[in-house]
Amino acid sequence: MFDFFKKIIKVHRTDDYLTEAVSLNAVYARAVVVMVEVFEIVMLLYTVSLDNLKYQSVYISLYLTNMLVSLYGIYYLFFKNKTLREVHNNSRKVYVYSSFYAILLLASAAVITSLDMANYHELNVLITYFTIVVVSMALYLNTVVYLSAMAAYAVVLAAAAMVLEEKIFNFQDYLGLIGCFVISIGLHFSRSIVDVQQFLNRRELEREKNEYSEKAIVDPLTGLKNRWFLDTIKSSLEKEEKLPEAKRNIKIGAVVMMDIDDYKKANDIYGHLYGDVVLEEFSKVLIAYELKLGKVCIRYGGDEFLILYRSDNREKIMEELEELRKDINGMQIPGGADFQVSVSVGFNCQKVSTAAQLDEAINTADKAMYQSKIMGKNHIVDFTGK
Repeated sequence: MFDFFKKIIKVHRTDDYLTEAVSLNAVYARAVVVMVEVFEIVMLLYTVSLDNLKYQSVYISLYLTNMLVSLYGIYYLFFKNKTLREVHNNSRKVYVYSSFYAILLLASAAVITSLDMANYHELNVLITYFTIVVVSMALYLNTVVYLSAMAAYAVVLAAAAMVLEEKIFNFQDYLGLIGCFVISIGLHFSRSIVDVQQFLNRRELEREKNEYSEKAIVDPLTGLKNRWFLDTIKSSLEKEEKLPEAKRNIKIGAVVMMDIDDYKKANDIYGHLYGDVVLEEFSKVLIAYELKLGKVCIRYGGDEFLILYRSDNREKIMEELEELRKDINGMQIPGGADFQVSVSVGFNCQKVSTAAQLDEAINTADKAMYQSKIMGKNHIVDFTGK
């Protein structure tokens, strides 16, 4: 039981705590609905056994109504949902049922207390009315405050019951107050099922949103970032234009464009499926290059690829691109076709701070790449300073 309260109070810590809290709440809801049903049966039998009780038929009707509602809760939790999964999936339904049950029980308590004025002492009525008010707080207080309030009130009632005469505070009153506490605790933790599950649902929706966002910016064939990702970079640059350079997150010092040589010929001779294999294998080299050196590699379209550098060091960039070009030349494409992969590369070292500057840098790098094609392909051309 202590572990249960600990998990409920600390539901914010991890998803495991949250999931376990929902399950424990559902188990506790089973126990509470059975206790309430037993309480209603005891009160019904006790009321039937009393002689000369005014409005006895009204008492009996209210207890029978509450018994039927409790029975539905027992049916729902024990027979329809043996694994408790429906309690998790239909948390709103549980909340509606709990709210309706709370209103019914509190209304019944108010009516019964009013009828008690014709049978018992006025102090008894005052205590019961005050208990109804305390019980009604179950749906509004957080767990720690609620449990503290319930504990303090239980001590006060226990002390009052010890000093009051039996004609003022009798066996029926003991049962009534115990029932109020049981119902109150049950309602509170039934509500927490909904609260915790809704929090889990929000977390899951957020995860799905992030997952879909990630998929949207990744090219499905190559696994590289796509043009949409490039658009997000441009949008970020537009937002950061007015910021000082030190506070900007997007820093681009060089832009590289590359194109697979004779890729169309590979498609025409060996088929488009083989062409896809070439793109996949080529992208594996780029991804390894991206991870190793911390660059951003983007599939710009077709067999064209874009690389963004933070650095603007021309010598270092040329050295890294030459290493990449040699790695690409050494690629072995599965499938048995005789196709030697090579790339034409063009780059431009230019610090980029706006979306317009990025478009300009891409354009100049693209011109350098086509200059490489003119030179016989499989070359690296630096456009910087031209």
